[in-house]
Amino acid sequence: MNKDLKIGFFIILMLVSGIFSVCHAQDEQTATISIDAIGHFQFGGNIIALDDLNAELRNAEYPKFSDGFIALGAGSYLVINKLVIGIEGNSLTGENTNIKNFKTSISGNYRVLDLGYALYVTRVLRVYPFFSFGKEKITLSITDTKTPSSFNAVLDTLGNRAILSSSGFIFGFSLGTDYSLKIGSSEEAKGNLVIGLRFGYTLAQRNNNWDINGVGIILGGPRVGIVGPYVRLLLGLGIGGRVSI
Repeated sequence: MNKDLKIGFFIILMLVSGIFSVCHAQDEQTATISIDAIGHFQFGGNIIALDDLNAELRNAEYPKFSDGFIALGAGSYLVINKLVIGIEGNSLTGENTNIKNFKTSISGNYRVLDLGYALYVTRVLRVYPFFSFGKEKITLSITDTKTPSSFNAVLDTLGNRAILSSSGFIFGFSLGTDYSLKIGSSEEAKGNLVIGLRFGYTLAQRNNNWDINGVGIILGGPRVGIVGPYVRLLLGLGIGGRVSI
């Protein structure tokens, strides 16, 4: 588990602990709250503004990239009464292009904390707007595809691949809808198959500093960031019930 996810889990646990403390402070009598925990996979797509990067590529006679990305991710979230708290990570795969002896590819990823509130809730349906914030990165790879003639030629051409990445903070405004299908129940807890749809818009720093091959920083490059609309289909499992505190 990476550091960002550990921090996210810690924040969720602290928030849950705080809610319990508030409930105890407000009422010394027994209170009951509803808690649902859901883990999910998600897939969909992003449209990312690449105007500055594509302009630089055209000037260097490289083909431009499409602004469409395929997204795969996973996450988990808690619904405490109507408060929604979650974490998620997404990997974005963009277009591969070829020109002469070079292949270029672009990809991205981001990890965020989600905070929302369920505005509409029924026994099987939940609708909730939410706000997201975290870290994002876009990676550009340029590779010389010409096959070296010998082993020594491989050693001489190790520098013929450049991996450039630009990272920063990301923010998102989204709307989520979950449909729950009961798969088990008891007096204390219930299990659910959860099918969800999320769509929204992300904003990022659009940094113009690029890390190259993990060894240095190039200043003054094209500004990029995961900025644009997205859509996700979620499939997950949940468990929940009412807890007396």
